[in-house]
Amino acid sequence: MHTPGTCYKASGRFDAKRLTLFTLTGILFAVFIGWLYYILCRINPITFLNFIILGLVSFGAAILCAFIVGRCQCRNETISNAIPVLLCYIIWSTQWAFFNLHWHYGYSFWGGILNPLTTLKIINARANQVDMYSLPYGKGLQYIWYTAELAAFLLVARWVNSSKTYFCEDCADYYREAHAHLLDAELENFHLLKEMEGEDHQYRFLPQLVFVKKLTPIYAERKPVLKVTLHYCPRCMRNTMVSVSSYMQDIDSSNKSHTTLTKKEPITEGMYIAKATADALIRKFA
Repeated sequence: MHTPGTCYKASGRFDAKRLTLFTLTGILFAVFIGWLYYILCRINPITFLNFIILGLVSFGAAILCAFIVGRCQCRNETISNAIPVLLCYIIWSTQWAFFNLHWHYGYSFWGGILNPLTTLKIINARANQVDMYSLPYGKGLQYIWYTAELAAFLLVARWVNSSKTYFCEDCADYYREAHAHLLDAELENFHLLKEMEGEDHQYRFLPQLVFVKKLTPIYAERKPVLKVTLHYCPRCMRNTMVSVSSYMQDIDSSNKSHTTLTKKEPITEGMYIAKATADALIRKFA
């Protein structure tokens, strides 16, 4: 059992066989998505539709990266963060490897995928080709577009890496989440009780508060909201954690029952709480 009041820290462990298997699987799927991107760009007759194609492929890249990272179960943050970057880069570079074959530039296919210098040579050859044929857009705009493509895929990797996940070492499973909110007067009660507990607090007071599980739209003015997230292992129900963040709830100007939360400010992230506190909150959040 972890000590209540302390925060989660990734163990750094990983299963080398599992990591290798799913990373290689991810690379194969990344090559497939890159090939699909190449095909769509080739058959697309309207240049500006490339933005839509890029968006769709980026969405596919996000699904792939999230799935592979989850299946790898790697708690080493450096390795875990590197996997989405690798997969997104391969998706981007694979299209150039196939374009290299299509345009007969003569570079190595696998070099175009795995060697950034070869990829850059293929890109430069294509930019020179565009400039030579005097297409509607010049060489400079081509470089800007190619850079934007890579940036889009790397943003996908950054988004995947920004997702905070917790792992139960005892059960070899990821934590689940349950959310609830504190509004109006309960916000003041939260801050007052937290201050009374002092710096070494463990959120023992949370079960005393009245939570709202589902927010209702507001139409007059924005209001502050505290979101409390419970992280728990569904197998052992031990070492439960809590995260608390403050938000502002936006006005539902579209009148479509939106309850959008913005301006997130984390207060606590992944703090272990006592089992009695956790059990009481699970009953409240259920």
